[in-house]
Amino acid sequence: MRELFQYRGTKIHPRDQNLVLETIFIDALLLWLPLTILLYWPVLTRIKIKTISWPMLQQLPWSYQGLIISSIVTIVCTILVTFLILYNFPDYYRKLVHRQKIARMFLTNNWYEKDTQQSGSFFKDLDTGKAKERIAHFPRVYYRLKDGLIHGRIYNVSATPK
Repeated sequence: MRELFQYRGTKIHPRDQNLVLETIFIDALLLWLPLTILLYWPVLTRIKIKTISWPMLQQLPWSYQGLIISSIVTIVCTILVTFLILYNFPDYYRKLVHRQKIARMFLTNNWYEKDTQQSGSFFKDLDTGKAKERIAHFPRVYYRLKDGLIHGRIYNVSATPK
């Protein structure tokens, strides 16, 4: 008997064209923000939310030392975490790279439907003549890595009825 739910895989979106770099930046941000808050915690506890003002914030003893330390630690930790993921979880990195390559393949070969949209300006009587392309329909593409094999499913349902 056929299963009720069949796992198709991870859906590929047009935003996946820079997936590896975005993942590294998000990891770096998730490391940097708590470190910066932790290093500036003594200064942040002096701020009274009810009576906050710009001159009061300027009088607080801010220093670049916490920012520099948190940035250096974040860069080192991000590089370390990236290499640990590459070494310990090579399939995770490989999946990210494959999804990025598939998204770039669809975008560079124009395997999607696009509309041209006239960009409006603040002054309606001036014609800027700029037309902007936007994706009207991106095919449903699913990626799956199972037992070292790549499985891809593509459902190309047209956005415009024929």
